[in-house]
Amino acid sequence: MTARNRRRILLRIGGLALLCLALIVALVMLKPPKVLPLPQPKESLEAVFQTDIENICSFTVYPLNYPAYTLVQLDGHFAVEGQPDYPLKETDIAFMAEHVAAVTPAERVDEWVDTPLNRANFGFDDKTVRVTAQLKDGRSIGFQFGADAPTETPSVYFLLDHDTYLYTIPASVRDLFDQGLHFLHTVPDISTADTSDILAISVSTSERSVRLLSVGTTWALTEPLPYPASSDTMQRLLSTVQQLRLAVFVTDIDDQTNLSSYGLAQDTTTITIKRRDQASLVLELGADIHGIGAYCAYEGAIYMVSYSALGALHHLDVQGVAFQGVTDIPFADVKHVEIRTPELSRKYSVQWVERVAPNNQLVLDENNQVQMDAKIMLEGTVVDADALAKFYQRLEAMQPAKPLPLDIDLSPTPKLTISVYTKEDSRILSFYAMDDGTMALSMDGHVVWTYEGQAVEQALKILLNS
Repeated sequence: MTARNRRRILLRIGGLALLCLALIVALVMLKPPKVLPLPQPKESLEAVFQTDIENICSFTVYPLNYPAYTLVQLDGHFAVEGQPDYPLKETDIAFMAEHVAAVTPAERVDEWVDTPLNRANFGFDDKTVRVTAQLKDGRSIGFQFGADAPTETPSVYFLLDHDTYLYTIPASVRDLFDQGLHFLHTVPDISTADTSDILAISVSTSERSVRLLSVGTTWALTEPLPYPASSDTMQRLLSTVQQLRLAVFVTDIDDQTNLSSYGLAQDTTTITIKRRDQASLVLELGADIHGIGAYCAYEGAIYMVSYSALGALHHLDVQGVAFQGVTDIPFADVKHVEIRTPELSRKYSVQWVERVAPNNQLVLDENNQVQMDAKIMLEGTVVDADALAKFYQRLEAMQPAKPLPLDIDLSPTPKLTISVYTKEDSRILSFYAMDDGTMALSMDGHVVWTYEGQAVEQALKILLNS
């Protein structure tokens, strides 16, 4: 090997060595600072800070998306600093004070190394839920909630000021402090204890008005037209009214309140509940809130109310509550029935007589009531009772084919008119042929539904063929 070749080999070896050294130095320089590991289940912890609630002078809450507020302890209860008369939910405030007085994490994760990278990784940046507290003994504490932690039960990372560990704590504790002051404002009870105390319900907008009135044991529409109400629908609606509740206080209404920002300046929906021995409940609904509720004005304040709490009250309309059958009069209450078509007219009278057994004893039902039988007379002649009873049963069983516009124009002459009379009431039921083969029903001059024309004709045949 010549001296020249030996020199080339040594230069190459030296270059490789320098390259390796440079790579090692670069890796060392680029090594990130220590990052804490993800939490592993550890032993349950006792309180890492504890004092008596009476020792809390005040605590300040910094929610994520709402202004900070301070609660001060006055004469054994907490009040809003600067607003001592601000009505607060006592239960929520008591829970908050308990968590300030006894800081109890769920698990200890690891020793805390306060670096920008750790703060970013565990959610302790500038936008975090924080709490600070001043104690009567001169001490102060503070804690903050970080990002969600990958634990079996919902929890978040947690830091206590002047503590050397990173913890997890139930997410529910974070949520308790991550709410604006208005969420802690009391909300009035607007429920109704007994549905029998509800006398009338109305829902009005600039375009429509629907009003329901209690009539004895039943309900009826009075606006925009008189019509019997569906008993099943009314049971659900009355249950909604009975359990009606507001969700969250927003603000008091004064001269400075911008009602337009809540959709309450115009084009509102007004719900009025008239109650026995109580003032009427009046709610005014405004702008929609993310499709789950609306702003609601009530007795000088604005609240949030959920659509689930409002139920059908939010979109009450005639078709939603109107009786869907042909007649709402039970056959047992019928005294007379008149049938008229362009070709014929019949008048039936119904007498109800006690059913007597072969031993001349009255027949009783399962409720120990005397059973009654119908005696049917047509123009003064006794006829088979089954035909009229079956005809009436067909009417009671019919369900609408579709709804109709309330202002629809019908032909001048009905195909069939059934007049039903009781001792104190009556119904005039007129069927009008429609182009689609259905028949529109006019109940006492008001139209809501159509019914299958074939079903009406088949019911009439039962009566005419008897």
